[in-house]
Amino acid sequence: MDRVILGSPYPDFEFGFNSNFSYKNFSLNVFLQGTYGNKIFFATAFTNLNSFQRTQNQFEDLFGNYWTEDNHDPHAKYPRISPLTQMRPSDRFIMDGSYLRMKSLQLSYDLPLNRMRVQWLSQLRVYLKATNLFTVTNYPGLDPEVNTMGSDAQSIESRLFIGTDKTGYPNARIFGAGVELSF
Repeated sequence: MDRVILGSPYPDFEFGFNSNFSYKNFSLNVFLQGTYGNKIFFATAFTNLNSFQRTQNQFEDLFGNYWTEDNHDPHAKYPRISPLTQMRPSDRFIMDGSYLRMKSLQLSYDLPLNRMRVQWLSQLRVYLKATNLFTVTNYPGLDPEVNTMGSDAQSIESRLFIGTDKTGYPNARIFGAGVELSF
């Protein structure tokens, strides 16, 4: 069996953009982040697009996209459906992990305390904030910013598998509001 390097889990570029915009008493803080050029082994698909091998729920894409005795399509996306089908890792599960994420967005308003004649307070700010608001990516999994998978093996090279998405939990989308007081 020939082995080929299909890509790297390490991105060619990691980038971020953080900026503050202000107009009168309003402020907007924007933080974007992303990566370009990394590959992800989509182990979740490897496990779940496995021809009913484990009698679990399957991806919708599996249905009708496989070889059957009635459908002899040699270019079918998936092999013959059978609980006996042995899946093997292949380039079919290597995905582009590039993404752009709106990591943080905050809109705030500073109340004009000097016009309100409040002397005991130097600043009163109210704000709305969103974290992980949206992600632009072609990655089919839940989140291209996947965690690492590992084992409890003795050798360090067997402990971490960078760029492997095996049922990784996505980053939570969080919305919040708050008040900042300065005395």
